[in-house]
Amino acid sequence: MVDRLRAFSSMSPGPAEETRTAEAPLFASGLLRAIRFLQLHWKQLSHDIASGTLSPAITDLSVRDSAAEVLKPEPDLARFLKDECSKSDWARIITRIWPNTKYLDVVITGTMAQYIPTLEFYGGGLPMASTMYASSECYFGLNLRPICSPSEISYTILPNMGYFEFLPANRETDSEADTELIDLADVEVGKEYVARIGDHNPTKL
Repeated sequence: MVDRLRAFSSMSPGPAEETRTAEAPLFASGLLRAIRFLQLHWKQLSHDIASGTLSPAITDLSVRDSAAEVLKPEPDLARFLKDECSKSDWARIITRIWPNTKYLDVVITGTMAQYIPTLEFYGGGLPMASTMYASSECYFGLNLRPICSPSEISYTILPNMGYFEFLPANRETDSEADTELIDLADVEVGKEYVARIGDHNPTKL
């Protein structure tokens, strides 16, 4: 619960929300987990905001100490959150709670693409900016048109971020057509490849 609280804290409503322009938990699944957390715990959150205290369910002392430094009773904000979250319809909940949000800065390619319809439901049609392409090894691509349609997203590779090799893929059979890896310099325009990325840090090999 503490980890989910931390994930939600960066997008919690408050005075700063008057100038919020984006929601950015990195992956689409992370944003949806935060919304699910809100669905399950909005009553407790409303109580904590109204009283300026933290739920006893939060037992991590570092979290409690940090929260105690900034928490104060905000009954109007708590009432606003309660009014919105108590409604049965959660469509557009992001723009209802954070009305100045302009876009969702989340990764929506690869396995994250399955969450696009749900993000459209909660976001009320807010643009989704999938700005980067990354793996556990490194960041290796940027979307130079971040507000484009999800179906048109492409990434420009940053060759200095890692060592890149590519395995030619057969689109018709959805399989690897050749087992020989080729370097970035030998990639051909119009063909599809499975990317293999190595980290520059030898301690991670």
